[in-house]
Amino acid sequence: MTWILTVVAITAFVISVLNLTLTFAIVRRMRDSPGTSAGAGHGHQRDDHAVSLVAVGSPIGPFRATTPDGVVVTTEHVAADSVVAFVSANCETCKQVLEQLEHRQHDLGTLVVFVFGVEADVDAVAARLPAARVAMASIGGDVAAAFGGIDSYPRVIRVTGGVIARGGIALEHLDKDYQFAQSA
Repeated sequence: MTWILTVVAITAFVISVLNLTLTFAIVRRMRDSPGTSAGAGHGHQRDDHAVSLVAVGSPIGPFRATTPDGVVVTTEHVAADSVVAFVSANCETCKQVLEQLEHRQHDLGTLVVFVFGVEADVDAVAARLPAARVAMASIGGDVAAAFGGIDSYPRVIRVTGGVIARGGIALEHLDKDYQFAQSA
């Protein structure tokens, strides 16, 4: 009878380890892939509309947000040529985007950063990016909806003429020469 319990326990352990290994492999593949476009092969340039993770070609909708120092940010502030970022102060990928923004904030023109989190997170990001207008946003809120329904982070968007021109999850996705490539 003991041998049956031993076999069952070993089998359950092996299945659990296999399940965990497959789960981590899937998460790693999803994290490494900047977009998920069906039919896009390795090394092929994909359609920006399918992979940018933002509503490329859509006009910016109306929104209103306030920075920590009381400045109201509206659609008019991002209507011309601007870079808009959606980040959280606590996610690792967002920290990389914030580092990129910190180094290039003076070269990007108008920079507006929306932070998903609490007031302290907004204050911390605003301290790192003095050249940017930094305000709080919430998933499902009017700011996220104005940019085509941003539902996760990070997102970096280039707005030209009041329309979303390019976007992605990193600052280099805004470069005209950037080509999205899916991991093999």
